[in-house]
Amino acid sequence: MKNENVKHIISCPTCQTKLYVTREDVAYKCPKCEKLFQARKVKKADDKAKQTTKKKNKFAQFGVVNWVILAVLLLYCVALFAFLIFGLFSSVNAREIYKQGIYFPFNKDWKWAFSNYVEVFKAFTIEERLSNHTTITANFFTMSLNSIVFAGIAAGAKCTAIFLVAYATSRFSYGFSKVVYTFVIVAMVVPIVGSGPSQIVILKSLGLYEKMTSVALVAFNFLGMYFLVVYAVLQSLSKDYSEAACLDGAGEWTIMTKIMLPLVQPTIATIFLITFIENWNSYGYILVYLRSYPTLSYGVFRISTEKGGGMEHATMKLAASFLVAIPVLSLFIIFRKKLMGNVTMGGVKE
Repeated sequence: MKNENVKHIISCPTCQTKLYVTREDVAYKCPKCEKLFQARKVKKADDKAKQTTKKKNKFAQFGVVNWVILAVLLLYCVALFAFLIFGLFSSVNAREIYKQGIYFPFNKDWKWAFSNYVEVFKAFTIEERLSNHTTITANFFTMSLNSIVFAGIAAGAKCTAIFLVAYATSRFSYGFSKVVYTFVIVAMVVPIVGSGPSQIVILKSLGLYEKMTSVALVAFNFLGMYFLVVYAVLQSLSKDYSEAACLDGAGEWTIMTKIMLPLVQPTIATIFLITFIENWNSYGYILVYLRSYPTLSYGVFRISTEKGGGMEHATMKLAASFLVAIPVLSLFIIFRKKLMGNVTMGGVKE
């Protein structure tokens, strides 16, 4: 019968008889097989056996389908990493060695050619003919500046629109707020096809075609997943913040800019970084609407599809691609915790 002072239940290592003991630092004698054993050692062995059983159960419950999915994802990641390594070695490979089919430095005939990156700085220049029949020339530094301005304006306009609409729809529970929220969901599900030509007509009518100011107009929209994220964060905030501000005489503008905006600032900053990186790598908008301000990603697109200009060799193209990726990679390394971690915020103390 179990005693009230019993603190531990152990099993005899010989006959597996359960014993109820009060201390682990003494030896006990099994009443069935009359074997002496140390309670603490048996307890540790039992705990280890239980942990092993739990691990086996977890692996067994994982399922065959999940193992297949995991294997496919691992193969996909390995394939991406393999292409990345191939491109990196090829970007510092000598041209004559690359033409011989030697792509990795394990061959004795391999020659390092870090000068490819120096040549990219000098030869990475494109000429662009605009719609007004004029021709512009952009070098590496000009395209770098255009990339920073373009990505910054696009990310800033996007985040501004998202916060304003998300704040209005989450704070004011009118019928139109539900309409806006539903419209965002529908726009994410139903693809919008054919909007490009209409945007070109509108920008030309406004005199903004091939001008940097058109970026803010086109990017100032709240559609997409990021709106739902900011909307959910604003919904999770306590109303005590705004109610306390109203009692102190604060207006709606003050509540939005000085109270609610600082609370969601980590989320907005994360969205800005992600959107900035997306626009840095994008050349579609430049190709269609803004050829007068070619960016680095657009320059890489041009040299990968055209010949001449000293950038026609694969080693030069890959060196240019990795050179363009360095700023984005630096941003990811610096802000990786913000981009990949969870956003935490303070609450109201009850």
